Amino acid sequence: LDLLVLTSICSLAHSKLDCDSLLNANKYTFNGTNQFSGKGWDHLMEKSKRTNYILIGEDHFISEMPLFTQAFIQQVKPDNYICEIDQWMLNIFTSKITKSTTAQLDAWVSANYTGFSFFQKKNEFEMMKTLLSQKANLLGTEQVGLMSVPILFQYLSETGSPKNKKLYEVMRDSSNAVNNRWFADFKKSFYIITPEFKESMAKLDKTSMKPDEAALTEAMLRSSEIYNTGSHRMRIKLMQQNLMALYPQTLKGKKNVFKFGANHTMKGESYIPVYDIGTTANILAQAENQDSYHIIVMPKSGQQAGFISGKHDISHSEGLYLSLARFFDSASSTEWTTFD
Repeated sequence: LDLLVLTSICSLAHSKLDCDSLLNANKYTFNGTNQFSGKGWDHLMEKSKRTNYILIGEDHFISEMPLFTQAFIQQVKPDNYICEIDQWMLNIFTSKITKSTTAQLDAWVSANYTGFSFFQKKNEFEMMKTLLSQKANLLGTEQVGLMSVPILFQYLSETGSPKNKKLYEVMRDSSNAVNNRWFADFKKSFYIITPEFKESMAKLDKTSMKPDEAALTEAMLRSSEIYNTGSHRMRIKLMQQNLMALYPQTLKGKKNVFKFGANHTMKGESYIPVYDIGTTANILAQAENQDSYHIIVMPKSGQQAGFISGKHDISHSEGLYLSLARFFDSASSTEWTTFD
C-alpha cells in the first residue's frame, strides 16, 4: 500500500523528515455522513478512474465499510467485484437474490446467515443487491468457509450426481449438527476439519460427478487441508490460483474492485508475511500498462462488531493500529480523512 510505504519512511527517518508536515501536505478530508462528498472523495474518484484494478483493504466488521464501498461502487461501476469468499457461495447468493421473492429470500437468510462468512452482516449482504442491480459479476477467490459447508452440501444434493444425493444429505445434516455445537462451545471443531468429513467424502462416487460437483468437492477437500495444517501460505496460493484462473476471460480489460482484509491488499510482502492478492493484482495491472490503486480504510474510534455477535471498542495500542499512530493523530475527528 502506498500509504504504508509512507509509514516506513517516517519510521526510518525521524531526523530527516518532518512527518507531520508530510502527512498534512498529502491529506484530504471528506463528508461521509449522508452522502460521500468533498475534496478527499473527489481525490479517490479521480485516482480510481485511472486504473482497472482497485483494492480496498479493510479491518473487518466496521459498519462504515459497506457504506463506503456501496457509495464507491455506485460511482466507479465495476464490471467485477472480487471478495473474500468462495465462488460457489457467491453463485448461491446471486441465485437467491435474483430468483427469490422477498419473503423467500428473507426466510432463507434467517435460516442460513451463520454460514455467510463476512456477508452475515446485514449491510454487507444488502451491498450485494446493489452490485447485482449494476450487473457486476460477484467473484470469489477464497477457500470454502468453515461455516458454509451445510449450505454447500445442500447445493450439491440439488445439483450433483443422483448417485451421491443421499450422502450429500447426510453430510449436510452432520455438518449442521457439528457446526452448531461450535456455536455453543468454541472449543469444538467444525465438520470440515474432522476425520468424519474426509471419511464421508471418500465414499462419494467420483465417476458419476458433474464438472461443477467435482470442482466443488475438490475445493472442499483442499480447504480442509488448509484448515487442518493452518498454512496461511497454502491459503494464499489457492487464492492466487483462483484469481489467475479468472484473469484471461473475466478480469482482463475490465473494471475490477477488490475488497479484502487489509493484509491481503498490500503491494509487496504483507505483515503475515507473504506475497498476497494485492501483489498479484498489481502485476496484472502492470501487464495492462496500468498501476493498481490500493486503499486501506481503518477506523479512528468507535466500536467493531464481533465475527458472530457482540462488539468491542477500537484500540490503537497494538499491531497495525499502533504502527499508524501518526496517521490517526493527524486524521480529522469529525470527517473521513484520505492520506495519499
